[in-house]
Parts: sequence; C-alpha cells; structure tokens
Amino acid sequence: MNPRRTLAAAAIILALTCGFHAPAEAAEALVRRWAEPFSVLVPADWTPMLDRNATGFIRGKQPGRNSFSPFIAFMTGFERVPKAGWEGLLNEIERSFSKDGRNFTSSRESVTLGDIDAVSLAWSAEAKVGNEFFPMAGRFVVTTSAVRDGLHVLLTLMGDGASMKENAALAETILSSVSADIPPFGEIRAIPYLEPNNDFRHIKGAGIDDAGRVSLGASDVNGVKLFAPDGTPAAYIRKTDALRPFNAVRATCALPDGTVFVLDDTYGEGYIVHSLSPEGATQRRVAVKRNVFGEKRVSPTQIIPLPPAAGGVFAIASAPDLFLFASDGALVRTLDIPGMQALATLPDGAFAAAVIPEKGTGRICIIDAEGKELRSWGRWGSGFETVSSDSFRPKFIAADGRGRIFALDDDEDLLIAYDASGTLGRFMKIRRFGLPEALAANGAGDICLVARPTSGGGAQASAFVLRDAWEPVSRDVAPSLPGSHPEEGTNPAAMTDEELDAEIERHTRALELRERGAALQTQGRLAEAAAVFEKSLALYPDPSLAEHVALLKAASLSPTPLPTSVSTLVPTPVPTPEPTAAQSPTPTPSPSPSPTPAPTPTNVPTPSPAPSPTPVPSPVPTQTPKRDEAEERATRLRSEGIARQKEGRLYEALVKYRESLVLAPDAELSAYADRLESLLRERAHKLVIKGMDLQKKKMYEEAMKAYRESLAAFPDPKIVEHVEKLAAYMLSLKKQP
Repeated sequence: MNPRRTLAAAAIILALTCGFHAPAEAAEALVRRWAEPFSVLVPADWTPMLDRNATGFIRGKQPGRNSFSPFIAFMTGFERVPKAGWEGLLNEIERSFSKDGRNFTSSRESVTLGDIDAVSLAWSAEAKVGNEFFPMAGRFVVTTSAVRDGLHVLLTLMGDGASMKENAALAETILSSVSADIPPFGEIRAIPYLEPNNDFRHIKGAGIDDAGRVSLGASDVNGVKLFAPDGTPAAYIRKTDALRPFNAVRATCALPDGTVFVLDDTYGEGYIVHSLSPEGATQRRVAVKRNVFGEKRVSPTQIIPLPPAAGGVFAIASAPDLFLFASDGALVRTLDIPGMQALATLPDGAFAAAVIPEKGTGRICIIDAEGKELRSWGRWGSGFETVSSDSFRPKFIAADGRGRIFALDDDEDLLIAYDASGTLGRFMKIRRFGLPEALAANGAGDICLVARPTSGGGAQASAFVLRDAWEPVSRDVAPSLPGSHPEEGTNPAAMTDEELDAEIERHTRALELRERGAALQTQGRLAEAAAVFEKSLALYPDPSLAEHVALLKAASLSPTPLPTSVSTLVPTPVPTPEPTAAQSPTPTPSPSPSPTPAPTPTNVPTPSPAPSPTPVPSPVPTQTPKRDEAEERATRLRSEGIARQKEGRLYEALVKYRESLVLAPDAELSAYADRLESLLRERAHKLVIKGMDLQKKKMYEEAMKAYRESLAAFPDPKIVEHVEKLAAYMLSLKKQP
C-alpha cells in the first residue's frame, strides 16, 4: 500500500524513512517537539524526520519494497486540498488506500488540533510488501480550514497493526498533546540593516553581546553597523571623504561585554584586528603580519573571540585551519580541522566546529584547545544514529555562555540547538526569515540570525534576535526540560510577549485541570481525580493541593472515607517578592508603566503618559447580605470567573474574582487574582508600546489593532481616548483628496 505523492505526509513516511532504527525498547520519557504549526509530545527516542513541508518522528524500521519491520510514526505537514476541499482530500486518501490494500476500513469524526477544527480519518488495511500482506493502521487528521497560504494541515499517525495496538494509549497521548503553541525560538525583534541605496548587502559576520547589542559587518561598503539592545542604530562606521576606517572587512564578531572585533584585510601586509567599543569608538588595533601564517594560503571567513581557557585572545578561521593569537598579534598555535565550515568557542576553551567532509554527511565536532576531537554527532545529536540518507550541512554555528550549541542546517534551513553533550534540544525550520547570512549567540542564549529575503520575497534583510521561548525567563539556571515554565514570582515585566502569553495560558490550564479533578472527586472517582490534580500541579505548584493528592491516593486504596475535600478550585501561587495589589475588599491597582513615546508624525495624536488604569470594578451591595448568602454568591462569582478564564475572557474573570472577594475574603483567591492582574497589566503595557512603535512608522491600522488588544487585556481610559483620536485622524486621511 503506497499512497500517491499528493498525499505528502503519508508518502514521506512510507517512502523516505527506510533505515531509521530505534533502541530495542522505547523510552517512556516524552519531550515536546516542534512540528510546524504545532508542538507535540513524542517519545524522546523517536527519530525526527523532515520533508520540505512536513516534520515527523518515527520509531522502528519502515517497510521496504521487499521487507517489513514493526514501526510507528507521526508527522504534520501542509497540504493544498483539491477543489472538493478537505472532504475531497480524505476521499482521495480512502480511494487510494482501498485500491492499494485489502480489507480496508475507515471511520471519521470531528476533532480539534490545538484550537483548530479538524476531521479525523481512522483506518486499517493490509498492505502488500513483496508477496505478503501485513496489517497496518493509523489516522489522518486534516484541518477544515486553511492555516497558512491557503494550505491545510494534514497530521498523520500510522504504523503496523501490532505496533498501533500496543501503543494505543501512547497514540492518544500524542494526538491529545498537539498544541497550537508558540515556536521554540521566539522572535524578540527584527533589525533591518540595508541602506536605501541597497548598500550593506554582503554580510561578513555578526555578533550579539550579553546586553543584546547587535553588530554586523559588510564587505560591499567595508563598513560596520552597531545596534542598541532595542534595535535602534547606534553607529555606522564606513568610508567618508575624510576617513577610511577599514580597508576590506573580512569578518566581525562581538565579545560578551559589547566589544566588537573587526578583521580588516590590508592585502599584501596582512590583517588588522580593530577593537571597537559598543558605541563604535576605536579602542585599539592589532596587526597580524602575513608571515605568521607561514606557507599557508589563508582566506579568512571568521574572527572568533576566545575565552581565557583557550589560551589566546582571538582566532582567525581559514578552512581547514584555525589560527589562535595573543593580544599583541603573536601566533599562539594553529589547529587543523579538515572539512571545517564554521566554528564557535565554548566556555571551557574547547571549540564547536561545523564540519562538512568531501564525502558523506556533515557533523558537529567538539575539539579541545590542542586540536583533539572529543566527540561528534550528526543532525539529530548524540542520541540518534546518523544514516547516509540523512544529509546534514551545518553552514553556521554559535554557542552561548552555558555551552549550548546552535547550528544552522543549510540542507533543510533548520535551526537546531544541542546541549554541551550533543543531546538534541529544540529545532525549527527558518525559511520564513529568508536566506541565512550569519549566526551568533550571546552568553544568555539569545540568538542573532541574519537573513536576506528570497527571490521575490517581501521581507526585509534583517538581523533577527531570537530567544528560546520554551524555557524559564531566568538566565541563571540550568537549561530546563521542554514544556517548562517560568518560576512563580517572576516579574511579568521581565517576560517576553511569548513568555507572558504562555504564563497566562499555564495558569488557565492548571485552573481547568483542578476543576476537572474536583468534579471527578465528587463522583467518587478518586484515583482519576488524583491523576488530574497531579497534571495541575505540574503546571502550577501548590503544596496544599499536593498534600490533598496524597490523601486522595490513600483513600482510593482504602475503604476509610476521605478526611478532607478540595478547599478551592483556584491554584495557590507561591508567594512572590514583587508588590501586589492590596488584599482588601476593594483593592486599588498600582499604576501601569507607560514610557513617553517617541515623536510621531505631525497632527497624529500621541498617547500621553497614562494615568492609573481604571480600577477593577468592586461593586458594593446595596444591602449587606447574610453570611451564608454572601458565601454562596462569592462561590458562584468565583465559578463564573473560572468559566470566563477558561473561555479566554481574562479581564472579565478578574472582575468576577474581585467581586467574589468583596463578599468573602479568600487569601488564596486574592493572591491568584493579584498575579493574574499583574500579568494582564503587563500584557496591556507591552501592546501599548507596540502600538506606539507602529504609529511612529505610520502603520496606523496595525497600531490601532495593538491598542485595541491592549484595551481587551486591561482597560485604560487614556488609551480609549487615544484610540478615538487616532480613529478620527485616520478618517481625516481617507477624506483627503
């Protein structure tokens, strides 16, 4: 049974994955992987596999033309459906499978992928391999609407009949874990770098320091551009009528403190390494005489700053050689690294090299300060076997202050992160950014990806600053497991937009699970309730709930009645050091920060510094209710708040929580409401800042959208007034001849 090529996901699984092997026993650990446009939990030992429009994971060996081995695989991809729409696609799948196999059966049901409506086609059949028939089964799930560029998402989960039956529970876990998540590498900002006359095209290296300042060098103008942490230009150093600072820029890089190295080719005389301050001032120049390279012909592609442990100050890469220099330009030693494509230094003084041999696939090599290879791995890291059919071309490489390594696979336009041992971390396709030109990382793990648009692409050539969006905000802790979340007490103002949204979503999910557990407990299904409560605890730690779970587990194994019940459906946050709204019947919110916006076009309304936002409503009853009535109303209001939060109406939920607290003070609910309010205020503040930035660029429609999203997050009368003024101004523009 071989589906047609038009059924891309199925065809990839059936045709392109021969040769993948898995350990004898499957690991039970699940990790969150990115299979655009979703994230999904899959077993850690399932090998990733790629196609131009799809990402998948497989365990076992895929059947060949004349051999059959047990396997199970999962994949998501983008499909252009026929004129008959998604129904036509499923009909085509059924026709193909019933024709190519025997005993074909199928059934359909409506489902969701993340929050996207979809239809699932469950099927089973016997597939012919050689002269024998083997049972197979699986599911195709297609979204009922286009998700991107007119394309629908087609999800495939399939395998031999025995593997699908044996892994039925795992298959359900995988499918239920599909989430319309943020990408693992979240974009913080995009910094356009081209000049109006199309100068500064040919990038020669990039750097990003620990403060987030970005540096770029270009050979077409022999200049260097420096950008502040917020992406605004800080300096442009180039030839003028009176000054020629560089002769021929060959490479640039940045040190953690913001110092920028520029490798300048003086041709016959050798090279000069310019050391620039973060503001662009020349600090010193170090001459590297051509004779120090001996008889070697050099064509430098990189300059690399060295940590103290490396025994030098900077290194110059000219494949296959790496030359290490002292501060005075004296050659310390030379390392020979055959096939070296790019290089990065690690905190312990070792090097991570992207190597592409003349024959075979590429690999990442860790090389000590003396040039000895310590370990190496292929595209999917040290945990997976690299096979000849799995081409890997690591074109760029970078490393952060914790020894994590980032590689850019030119064969698949894939950004991959590994830990120091080579274990696969995150990976994500980056075609939407354009054609990669350079890659750098700073000590905190922020990534600078420089890319120019593809032919006919509408994007600008930019330096994209990316951050691992699936780990805690804190930069002082070890790398976290996929799917982890910021520690309680993290100041929302320190979060990125993606982290803030993820934090709110985590709160809501924990709340939902806790409510479900309480319902199961009411029905007497204690073991199931305990399991659901534990899922809530994984998202939102709560010592009192953990103690309650222990009692539930004991009760589910014993005829002794459960001694306690769930006191509240609201998770109890860990106390935070940041100030919160006063826990009184009518709390007074603190003012929302609102920096003064940059100047905007003449006559365009500009938001003035915002006063304290409207306090959260706290209605006072006209008649003091009796205690039992007040508690009953408070409970009802709290339940209404939970329902609204589950629906995504977060501000309305907050209002209900505050109304509940007026009637019946509750320390746990008050603390939770304070945290939610803090998150919503910060979301609104970030959207206002985004709106101001868009307005300065005369992108009024986009600015209006950001302002309105801010008001939906947390109303502010000053922003309401500004939106009205901006709307009037936009209307006046339309009326102009």
